[in-house]
Amino acid sequence: MGLIVTCKDDAALSMYDRALCALLRLNTKLFSYTQKALELDGSFVMVHCIVAGIYLIGFKPPTDGILAPHLEALKTASPRITDREKAHIRAVMEIAAGDLPGAVEEWMDILVQNPQDILAISFLFSSCIAIGEMEKMRDSLARVLPWWTVDMALYPHILSLVTRVYGHWNFHDSIRDIILPLVVVLCICSGGEQRAQKSRGVGQKGHVIEEEQDVRIGVELLTSTRPKWICSPLDGHISWHLALYYLDLGDTGSVLREFDTVLYDKAVADNLLGLVDASSLLWRLNVMGIDVGEMRWEKVINGFSKLLGTHALTWYDTHMMMSLAHGKVSETSARLAIAEQTLKALGDYSRTNMSTDCKIADTLGVPVCTALLAFGKEQYDDVISLMLPLKSNQLPLALALIAELKAQKPNSVMLVKLFEDYVTVNWRSVTSCKEGGLGSTATVVFKRLASLIADKQELPYCKILFWLRCKLSFSLLRSAVMCLRGSRSTYHRPQHLFESSIDLAIADSKVNLSAM
Repeated sequence: MGLIVTCKDDAALSMYDRALCALLRLNTKLFSYTQKALELDGSFVMVHCIVAGIYLIGFKPPTDGILAPHLEALKTASPRITDREKAHIRAVMEIAAGDLPGAVEEWMDILVQNPQDILAISFLFSSCIAIGEMEKMRDSLARVLPWWTVDMALYPHILSLVTRVYGHWNFHDSIRDIILPLVVVLCICSGGEQRAQKSRGVGQKGHVIEEEQDVRIGVELLTSTRPKWICSPLDGHISWHLALYYLDLGDTGSVLREFDTVLYDKAVADNLLGLVDASSLLWRLNVMGIDVGEMRWEKVINGFSKLLGTHALTWYDTHMMMSLAHGKVSETSARLAIAEQTLKALGDYSRTNMSTDCKIADTLGVPVCTALLAFGKEQYDDVISLMLPLKSNQLPLALALIAELKAQKPNSVMLVKLFEDYVTVNWRSVTSCKEGGLGSTATVVFKRLASLIADKQELPYCKILFWLRCKLSFSLLRSAVMCLRGSRSTYHRPQHLFESSIDLAIADSKVNLSAM
């Protein structure tokens, strides 16, 4: 991409380019390329950054001593390297010290000066997902996107990242507009890049369908495009989406068939995403009371057990506990000892330092894993007491769901007790903060209300959320005007929520800047 790289050997530089492309394609040949590059040039800074970043961010579980040589090489790097390479070293060292937000800031600074640095974009995206900083990822992509054009070989990769960010913000209409040009761009790709990008495109469509469309459409899409994504780096995850569609349709036979044909072979120690997909799917079936057989669980447990004591991300530890807490965990169960060992190791890890993931392990990982084990022991009171306070140390989402379920099932003894014990005691009124924005509780209630109205009106969720915010803004403005001026007019009486068209209200609320 025209970036200056410090390197002593042209062949090593060629291996670096291959490693970078392999990283974007999730190709397992990546480490063979980096190894060859370092054999040719042992001081190649950017190769050390790639390998160290992959292990530190959590793409791959680290093994003993594998990181030390790369970190040492970066510490003793030549002072003559470029400022961009020095910034990459600082980012890697920030992660090694446990400061993932600090590394994110470094990569964001790199992209200000080098918007076509695909390694910084890729690592920034994965790190933002790990710590939930999707606003920073959205803003960074918005800044670099104008510097990428359709004739660039890696343009489809950038678009795939954009669709994932848009999906997080529920801009599903925009995703459809982006996916179509992505498919067009794929026509000029070839070989492994074509398959990798096609699988990403199918995967993004799968996310959109799961959010807002009939799952039958999802089944039709993924089965008809199976030749495009099967045997691709993302085939396990796409197969997981297909299994979820079957699960929503109540077709458990197809769910298990999809697991056995694709996900079973992906549940191995060196494939963390495969283990996560397999355990989360089996756990859904477990919660529904469906016995999937110990053979399938044993496959997942064996994959995770090889990683016991190595902490890539707390997210992986919680999925490991899912596999250990399935069914009924009795005092004599062999799984109980492993589960308690996992829980102790996670607790010790959460107290080792003040790194970002240690904080997540302390505030979320330990209580969630403890609750999962309690669920396996059928200690449901402990599960509720552990899980309810975890929404930003408050209860808005849990309380909203309990209130909604109680309204649907007024005779449920459990829901009545939950409502009396938690909702009436802990509910906080829906208020706006002093700066004029929505408070945390109000945000949760608004999102839930938008979801219910979208289902009832059969309209996109993002459109309903925009409409609700418009209604609130104009209502607050009208209230302020009435308080200042006073009015006896019937015009200011509240209108019925749905007496006018939502589409018309949204269109009327938009400002035509060209006419100003």
